[in-house]
Amino acid sequence: MYKRHNINKKAYIIIRGIDMGKFKKILFFLFVLAIFMVPGFIFSKNTDFYKEINKPIFAPPGIVFSIVWAGLYTLQAYYITKVYFEYNDKEGKKLLIILSINALANILYTPVFFVLKSTFGGFIISLITLVTVVLIVYKSKIIDIKEWYLEIPYLLWSIFALILSISIYLMN
Repeated sequence: MYKRHNINKKAYIIIRGIDMGKFKKILFFLFVLAIFMVPGFIFSKNTDFYKEINKPIFAPPGIVFSIVWAGLYTLQAYYITKVYFEYNDKEGKKLLIILSINALANILYTPVFFVLKSTFGGFIISLITLVTVVLIVYKSKIIDIKEWYLEIPYLLWSIFALILSISIYLMN
């Protein structure tokens, strides 16, 4: 069979042994995670703005954001993948729309805050993020997604981020 498709025997055995459903989920997860991470890599050189602005005493150093967001983006990519592949009904699709709005807000935060240097824009995006996270938790519990609790760290961080954002906006 592998001769007919013009691939070598080792490749055929490896491909044949892969569960394509899992493979698609892994690729989708990695794609979503990359979408979340790309703005951080593209705009990471503009972090001087964060160092220069007035911040409240509870503002963490910049490296904390990188670590926390990497973890939260990984959880979000997993959650989006799970919803996309396992909840194809009407309510699951509504949740995907909320997750997409949330992802867009996250992607826009870095260029708005660090490139445009807009503390007000950062505050508005933080507000949108928090509202969408609350909706994600609420909708997930209604749909009965067992992993809804994975959104709790994101919810807590979003509350903190909103408080930090409004503080930075008011101080500058």
